[in-house]
Amino acid sequence: RELLGSDREIATGSDSTILRAASAWDMEPLVKAGYALHGLLRHRGHASTVLSTGRELRLAIVDGSCFGGHWGSVLAFSGAVPHAVDMEPYEKRGKELPASRPLLIRAARTLGKAFATHLLYDGLMMCRADFRLARRLKMHLVVKTSEEKSLEIIASSKEVWTGLCERDLERAGVETSTGYDSKRHVRWQVRAQGGIRWEGLQYPLKVAWVEETHLKGKYAGKMFTFWAVT
Repeated sequence: RELLGSDREIATGSDSTILRAASAWDMEPLVKAGYALHGLLRHRGHASTVLSTGRELRLAIVDGSCFGGHWGSVLAFSGAVPHAVDMEPYEKRGKELPASRPLLIRAARTLGKAFATHLLYDGLMMCRADFRLARRLKMHLVVKTSEEKSLEIIASSKEVWTGLCERDLERAGVETSTGYDSKRHVRWQVRAQGGIRWEGLQYPLKVAWVEETHLKGKYAGKMFTFWAVT
Protein backbone atom coordinates (compact mmCIF):
# COMPACT_ATOMS: atom_id res chain seq x y z
CA ARG A 1 0.00 0.00 0.00
CA GLU A 2 2.80 2.40 0.86
CA LEU A 3 4.60 1.82 -2.45
CA LEU A 4 1.36 2.34 -4.39
CA GLY A 5 0.53 5.48 -2.42
CA SER A 6 -2.82 4.05 -1.35
CA ASP A 7 -4.60 4.36 2.00
CA ARG A 8 -7.35 1.84 1.10
CA GLU A 9 -7.64 -1.36 3.11
CA ILE A 10 -6.90 -3.43 -0.01
CA ALA A 11 -4.67 -1.60 -2.47
CA THR A 12 -5.17 -2.41 -6.15
CA GLY A 13 -3.54 -1.22 -9.33
CA SER A 14 -2.83 -2.14 -12.93
CA ASP A 15 -0.03 -4.55 -13.82
CA SER A 16 2.23 -1.68 -14.90
CA THR A 17 1.52 0.27 -11.70
CA ILE A 18 2.26 -2.74 -9.51
CA LEU A 19 5.50 -3.40 -11.42
CA ARG A 20 6.57 0.25 -11.11
CA ALA A 21 5.81 0.25 -7.39
CA ALA A 22 7.55 -3.06 -6.74
CA SER A 23 10.70 -1.79 -8.47
CA ALA A 24 11.06 0.76 -5.64
CA TRP A 25 11.17 -2.00 -3.02
CA ASP A 26 14.41 -2.17 -1.07
CA MET A 27 15.47 -5.79 -1.75
CA GLU A 28 18.40 -5.97 0.68
CA PRO A 29 16.30 -6.59 3.83
CA LEU A 30 14.35 -9.27 1.94
CA VAL A 31 17.57 -11.05 0.95
CA LYS A 32 18.82 -10.84 4.55
CA ALA A 33 15.51 -12.29 5.74
CA GLY A 34 16.00 -15.33 3.49
CA TYR A 35 19.41 -16.02 5.00
CA ALA A 36 18.10 -15.38 8.51
CA LEU A 37 15.32 -17.93 8.01
CA HIS A 38 17.90 -20.47 6.82
CA GLY A 39 20.04 -19.77 9.88
CA LEU A 40 17.08 -20.36 12.18
CA LEU A 41 16.10 -23.62 10.46
CA ARG A 42 19.68 -24.82 10.52
CA HIS A 43 20.01 -23.97 14.23
CA ARG A 44 16.89 -26.05 14.91
CA GLY A 45 18.15 -28.95 12.81
CA HIS A 46 15.56 -28.53 10.05
CA ALA A 47 17.95 -27.66 7.18
CA SER A 48 19.49 -31.12 6.82
CA THR A 49 18.46 -34.35 5.11
CA VAL A 50 19.05 -37.73 6.72
CA LEU A 51 19.65 -40.57 4.25
CA SER A 52 18.40 -44.12 4.73
CA THR A 53 21.97 -44.99 5.80
CA GLY A 54 21.71 -42.52 8.68
CA ARG A 55 24.16 -40.09 7.09
CA GLU A 56 23.18 -36.45 7.54
CA LEU A 57 23.69 -34.06 4.61
CA ARG A 58 22.99 -30.42 3.87
CA LEU A 59 21.69 -30.46 0.31
CA ALA A 60 21.72 -27.13 -1.53
CA ILE A 61 19.91 -26.89 -4.87
CA VAL A 62 20.39 -24.20 -7.50
CA ASP A 63 18.03 -23.95 -10.45
CA GLY A 64 16.68 -21.37 -12.84
CA SER A 65 13.03 -20.37 -12.79
CA CYS A 66 10.69 -17.82 -14.31
CA PHE A 67 8.35 -15.68 -12.22
CA GLY A 68 5.75 -13.96 -14.38
CA GLY A 69 8.28 -13.26 -17.12
CA HIS A 70 11.11 -12.47 -14.69
CA TRP A 71 14.00 -14.93 -14.72
CA GLY A 72 16.06 -15.84 -11.68
CA SER A 73 18.51 -18.44 -10.42
CA VAL A 74 17.31 -19.68 -7.03
CA LEU A 75 19.28 -21.18 -4.14
CA ALA A 76 17.23 -23.54 -1.98
CA PHE A 77 17.79 -26.27 0.59
CA SER A 78 16.17 -29.69 0.59
CA GLY A 79 15.95 -30.35 4.30
CA ALA A 80 13.33 -31.39 6.82
CA VAL A 81 11.79 -28.02 5.94
CA PRO A 82 12.47 -27.23 2.24
CA HIS A 83 13.10 -23.51 1.79
CA ALA A 84 14.49 -20.97 -0.65
CA VAL A 85 17.30 -18.70 0.55
CA ASP A 86 18.38 -16.32 -2.22
CA MET A 87 17.87 -15.47 -5.89
CA GLU A 88 19.96 -13.84 -8.60
CA PRO A 89 17.94 -12.35 -11.48
CA TYR A 90 19.00 -12.73 -15.09
CA GLU A 91 17.80 -11.23 -18.33
CA LYS A 92 16.42 -14.14 -20.37
CA ARG A 93 16.47 -17.86 -20.96
CA GLY A 94 19.99 -19.17 -21.48
CA LYS A 95 21.59 -16.81 -18.95
CA GLU A 96 21.06 -19.01 -15.90
CA LEU A 97 24.60 -20.26 -15.38
CA PRO A 98 26.29 -16.81 -15.30
CA ALA A 99 23.77 -15.84 -12.62
CA SER A 100 24.19 -19.02 -10.57
CA ARG A 101 27.90 -18.60 -10.01
CA PRO A 102 27.76 -15.18 -8.27
CA LEU A 103 24.73 -16.45 -6.33
CA LEU A 104 26.85 -19.26 -4.88
CA ILE A 105 29.74 -16.93 -4.12
CA ARG A 106 27.37 -14.51 -2.33
CA ALA A 107 25.91 -17.39 -0.31
CA ALA A 108 29.41 -18.51 0.71
CA ARG A 109 30.28 -14.94 1.68
CA THR A 110 27.13 -14.71 3.81
CA LEU A 111 26.94 -18.21 5.30
CA GLY A 112 30.61 -19.17 5.08
CA LYS A 113 32.26 -21.83 2.98
CA ALA A 114 30.87 -25.35 3.36
CA PHE A 115 27.36 -23.90 3.84
CA ALA A 116 26.23 -27.16 2.21
CA THR A 117 27.82 -30.58 2.02
CA HIS A 118 26.50 -31.13 -1.51
CA LEU A 119 25.36 -28.77 -4.25
CA LEU A 120 22.78 -30.25 -6.63
CA TYR A 121 22.54 -28.87 -10.17
CA ASP A 122 21.37 -30.02 -13.58
CA GLY A 123 23.50 -30.68 -16.65
CA LEU A 124 24.35 -27.00 -17.14
CA MET A 125 27.06 -27.32 -14.50
CA MET A 126 28.65 -30.38 -16.10
CA CYS A 127 31.86 -28.45 -16.70
CA ARG A 128 35.26 -28.40 -15.04
CA ALA A 129 35.04 -24.76 -13.91
CA ASP A 130 31.98 -25.47 -11.77
CA PHE A 131 33.48 -28.58 -10.17
CA ARG A 132 36.47 -26.41 -9.25
CA LEU A 133 34.22 -23.64 -7.89
CA ALA A 134 32.33 -26.10 -5.69
CA ARG A 135 35.57 -27.45 -4.24
CA ARG A 136 36.80 -23.91 -3.52
CA LEU A 137 33.55 -23.37 -1.62
CA LYS A 138 34.24 -26.61 0.33
CA MET A 139 31.31 -28.64 -1.01
CA HIS A 140 30.70 -31.46 -3.48
CA LEU A 141 28.96 -30.65 -6.76
CA VAL A 142 26.46 -33.32 -7.86
CA VAL A 143 25.31 -32.95 -11.46
CA LYS A 144 22.25 -34.81 -12.74
CA THR A 145 21.96 -35.12 -16.51
CA SER A 146 20.35 -37.26 -19.18
CA GLU A 147 22.92 -36.20 -21.80
CA GLU A 148 25.13 -39.09 -22.87
CA LYS A 149 26.56 -38.58 -26.35
CA SER A 150 28.21 -35.16 -25.90
CA LEU A 151 29.85 -35.97 -22.56
CA GLU A 152 32.80 -38.28 -23.15
CA ILE A 153 33.15 -39.27 -19.50
CA ILE A 154 29.56 -40.59 -19.53
CA ALA A 155 29.63 -42.07 -23.02
CA SER A 156 32.80 -44.05 -22.31
CA SER A 157 31.50 -45.28 -18.94
CA LYS A 158 28.28 -46.54 -20.53
CA GLU A 159 30.17 -48.25 -23.33
CA VAL A 160 32.44 -50.12 -20.93
CA TRP A 161 29.74 -51.05 -18.43
CA THR A 162 27.29 -52.41 -20.99
CA GLY A 163 30.02 -54.67 -22.38
CA LEU A 164 30.75 -56.39 -19.06
CA CYS A 165 28.89 -59.09 -17.14
CA GLU A 166 28.05 -58.59 -13.47
CA ARG A 167 31.14 -60.48 -12.31
CA ASP A 168 33.47 -58.42 -14.52
CA LEU A 169 31.76 -55.19 -13.42
CA GLU A 170 32.53 -56.06 -9.81
CA ARG A 171 36.14 -56.89 -10.66
CA ALA A 172 36.46 -53.53 -12.43
CA GLY A 173 35.32 -51.71 -9.30
CA VAL A 174 31.79 -50.91 -10.46
CA GLU A 175 29.23 -50.87 -7.64
CA THR A 176 25.79 -52.22 -8.55
CA SER A 177 22.74 -51.85 -6.35
CA THR A 178 19.01 -52.39 -6.90
CA GLY A 179 15.94 -51.68 -4.85
CA TYR A 180 12.30 -50.73 -4.70
CA ASP A 181 10.89 -47.38 -3.57
CA SER A 182 7.55 -48.34 -2.02
CA LYS A 183 6.36 -44.73 -1.70
CA ARG A 184 6.88 -43.88 -5.38
CA HIS A 185 6.36 -47.46 -6.63
CA VAL A 186 9.64 -47.30 -8.52
CA ARG A 187 12.13 -50.10 -9.05
CA TRP A 188 15.68 -48.77 -9.44
CA GLN A 189 19.14 -49.90 -10.41
CA VAL A 190 22.35 -47.93 -9.93
CA ARG A 191 25.79 -48.64 -11.36
CA ALA A 192 28.53 -46.39 -10.01
CA GLN A 193 32.30 -46.12 -10.12
CA GLY A 194 34.68 -43.75 -8.36
CA GLY A 195 38.19 -42.62 -9.15
CA ILE A 196 37.34 -41.64 -12.73
CA ARG A 197 39.61 -38.98 -14.16
CA TRP A 198 38.37 -36.18 -16.39
CA GLU A 199 41.22 -34.56 -18.30
CA GLY A 200 41.89 -31.06 -17.03
CA LEU A 201 40.30 -31.63 -13.63
CA GLN A 202 42.46 -32.20 -10.56
CA TYR A 203 39.86 -34.13 -8.57
CA PRO A 204 38.70 -37.68 -9.44
CA LEU A 205 34.98 -38.06 -10.07
CA LYS A 206 32.36 -40.65 -9.26
CA VAL A 207 29.91 -41.48 -12.04
CA ALA A 208 26.55 -43.17 -11.47
CA TRP A 209 24.10 -44.56 -14.04
CA VAL A 210 20.56 -44.66 -12.64
CA GLU A 211 17.61 -46.52 -14.17
CA GLU A 212 14.13 -46.12 -12.66
CA THR A 213 11.14 -48.22 -13.74
CA HIS A 214 7.72 -46.98 -12.65
CA LEU A 215 5.29 -49.74 -11.68
CA LYS A 216 2.24 -47.60 -10.89
CA GLY A 217 0.80 -44.21 -11.76
CA LYS A 218 0.78 -42.34 -15.06
CA TYR A 219 4.31 -43.55 -15.91
CA ALA A 220 3.56 -47.22 -15.17
CA GLY A 221 5.79 -49.47 -17.27
CA LYS A 222 8.14 -46.67 -18.33
CA MET A 223 11.83 -46.56 -17.51
CA PHE A 224 13.73 -43.31 -17.01
CA THR A 225 17.51 -43.10 -17.20
CA PHE A 226 19.83 -40.38 -15.91
CA TRP A 227 23.41 -39.92 -14.78
CA ALA A 228 24.82 -38.37 -11.62
CA VAL A 229 28.41 -37.13 -11.57
CA THR A 230 30.20 -35.85 -8.47
